[in-house]
Amino acid sequence: MRDEAVDKETLTADAQAAADPADHQDPEERVDAQTNTEAEASDQAEASDQAETPEAEPDKASDTRYLRLLADFDNYKRRTQREKAEIYQYANESLIKDLLPVLDAFDMALQTAPAEDDETHKSVMTGLEQIQRQLLSVLEGAGLSRIAGAGEPYDPVYHEAIMVVDDAEAPANTIIDELRAGYQFKDKVLRPTVCRVSGNS
Repeated sequence: MRDEAVDKETLTADAQAAADPADHQDPEERVDAQTNTEAEASDQAEASDQAETPEAEPDKASDTRYLRLLADFDNYKRRTQREKAEIYQYANESLIKDLLPVLDAFDMALQTAPAEDDETHKSVMTGLEQIQRQLLSVLEGAGLSRIAGAGEPYDPVYHEAIMVVDDAEAPANTIIDELRAGYQFKDKVLRPTVCRVSGNS
């Protein structure tokens, strides 16, 4: 009987040890087991971080690429709008340039016409002046303006000097007379005034 009781106690202790081996381990073994478990958990966390990092890097790269493309597109839009505005602003430039010889012809006709008292001659000259004024008015409405000439200080941007003349009455570097009128279209010089300039000091 007593042997059976001892056997039962032994069996029960063995069963408990099998069920919970940590209870029967030495404290050092328990610390080692716990350290191993923590190390495994840390390794798993690092592995998951490394798995996430390569995915995060492509996201940053694609964000940078997207922002660069957006900036490039914005610059392209601004540039095309500026070019379009310039095209609209100077759309009539070619036509107006082609009309400058017509204005020159009017100037020449009015300057070289002989002075006569006859009524027919006077009416023709008056008609020419009116046509010239009307044409100039239309062109000025489109943005053409005549560059100031005689009596103005010489400016190489607006004037082309073909002769320097000593003139006691005119200050130095002043336009004495213009030989061909100059014009600018809006803020752009189409043709400089051809002139003679005083050179006395």
